[in-house]
Amino acid sequence: MKYSLQDLIDMEHFQQKLIAVISKSGLKRLTEIEHRKQIEKSENRYRSILKASLDGYWLTDTKGKLLEVNDAYCRMSGYSEKELLSMYISDFEIIETPELVAQHMKKVALKGSDRFESKHRRKDGTVFDVEVSLQFRPEEGGQCVCFLRDITDRKSLQDRLESLWSLAQMTEAGPKVLFNLVLEKTQELTGSRYSFFGFINDAEDQLEVNAWSKEAMNQCRVQDQPIHFPIAKAGLWSQAVLERKPLFWNDYNLDHSRKKGLPDGHVPIKNFLSVPILRNEKVIALAAVANKDSDYTSQDVSQVQAFVSNILLLIEKRIADEALQKSDERLKLALDSVSDAVWDWRVHTGEVYFSSRWYTMLGYEAYQLPQNFETWRSLLHPDDLPESEATVFRHLKYAEPFEIEYRMRTKENQWRWILARGKAVERNDQGKAVRMLGTHMDITERKQSEMAQYPCQHPSNWYFNKYQR
Repeated sequence: MKYSLQDLIDMEHFQQKLIAVISKSGLKRLTEIEHRKQIEKSENRYRSILKASLDGYWLTDTKGKLLEVNDAYCRMSGYSEKELLSMYISDFEIIETPELVAQHMKKVALKGSDRFESKHRRKDGTVFDVEVSLQFRPEEGGQCVCFLRDITDRKSLQDRLESLWSLAQMTEAGPKVLFNLVLEKTQELTGSRYSFFGFINDAEDQLEVNAWSKEAMNQCRVQDQPIHFPIAKAGLWSQAVLERKPLFWNDYNLDHSRKKGLPDGHVPIKNFLSVPILRNEKVIALAAVANKDSDYTSQDVSQVQAFVSNILLLIEKRIADEALQKSDERLKLALDSVSDAVWDWRVHTGEVYFSSRWYTMLGYEAYQLPQNFETWRSLLHPDDLPESEATVFRHLKYAEPFEIEYRMRTKENQWRWILARGKAVERNDQGKAVRMLGTHMDITERKQSEMAQYPCQHPSNWYFNKYQR
């Protein structure tokens, strides 16, 4: 077939157009392929980052099935990646039931994101606390990107602080209440079922149990339950006292040289932790917990040690306070029986203890007026106040002898002469007096006798003539 020149020109134009179209199409295809490669490269980079992340990572569908997980969550949970990819959130979620998980996923889809705390169960059955951050994405029917952080240590610290705070609120509680608090909190902090607490005697050869957990007492069928246990004859728990350090046994059935066995009727023991409490290198108490669902760890040891050590300080303070209160009561009875009045001044606070005689000497009912420094000042005669105060403060500053006579107003608005003596008995590290003790003696009759005998030598005599009639 012959073609004219025009035909050849037209054909050449067509070929050029065809090549252009093919080239453009091919370039577009090549661009799409390159773009896809870049996306895949970017996704692989992000997946590598997620794999190496210290936080756990999931990708789930809206039903809670795991589509992707990273190595961090595998380590947290104890499951392999293959095992996790066949599981649903509800398989290891503890707080939320499967129904609640489904409702939660729907809320996240509507809200777009969420952040909360929960608890997950590991493959070995132990539990750990997690902080979960969720982000919903509508792709492929809806998916959730989840990041999970193990916050077990943080929660343990928080629980410990809350326990210590509860202690701070119980400074007025008696020892029995505090003993029971030891049991309650040590069980709670360690997840144990049973517990006991007791003191070790000075010779460190005997334990007196001061409190048992309620469940242990309810289930124990041992006849004539003892409360005193000789350390030398005691079982495995006493090893911690002898070695003077915390010990735990996670399989009680294993043989041990100090194991004595359990008496008939004793609650069964699976595992237990025994923590001695030392003060000045002496074992003074022992706290023990038993039958935790999982193994005891060093973290349980630190929890029990910290809590019991702090509560013992409260117990010791409370016992000392009770002893001091009884001593003060005996002292007050003794002071109230003497003829002279007694005062005890806390200089830095202005508080003053006045004995009952201090009040009755001036015609008041016992403890009728406020017990403070201002009460003393308000009752002094105006002419005697400046010198009396100056004498007090010279004694506080320079330790000069404090003995002075002054007039004090009675309830009937009369004046009584008082001989005051005192001494600073406590000073702080800077040498400043912080406590002063003293007495009041009523010397009115003596002063009246002196004034009657030497009236001109007593310029204050006219006060007596005015107010004592």
